[in-house]
Amino acid sequence: LDVRLLHAHKKAAASSKNQGFSPGTPKPWGIQRGAYHGAEVKVGQALFRQMGTVSYPGANVGMDRAYKMYAKKWGILQIRGEKKHREFFVVPMEYVEKKCRWINRGTLGPKEYEPWMGNTE
Repeated sequence: LDVRLLHAHKKAAASSKNQGFSPGTPKPWGIQRGAYHGAEVKVGQALFRQMGTVSYPGANVGMDRAYKMYAKKWGILQIRGEKKHREFFVVPMEYVEKKCRWINRGTLGPKEYEPWMGNTE
C-alpha cells in the first residue's frame, strides 16, 4: 500500500512588473521648501514650481523651461504681489549687509532713508 501525504502549500503567483516604482521624491507645485518670504536662498535653489506662468521672476531669479523659478544669486528672497500675480526677487547678500536692516521677520528695510524714498513714517 502506497500512502503519500500532501503538505500544505501555496501556489506561486505571477509577479507584477509595475509595482512599487517611484521615480524619486515627489515635486509638488507651489513654493518649495526653504523658499519663503525673507528666507536666505542659495544660488540655483528652487523657489517655486508652477504649471504655466502663475508667478513671475524678478531681479536675480531665473525660470527654466518647466516654469520652475530658481535663485541666480545668494541673498534674501522677497515675494511681492497677490496670488497668481506674485513676483519673486532675490536681494543680493552684499547689498543686504551694506544697506539694509530687518524691520520684522521676513521684511527688509533701509538702514537710513533717502529723499527719493518718500515718507519716513
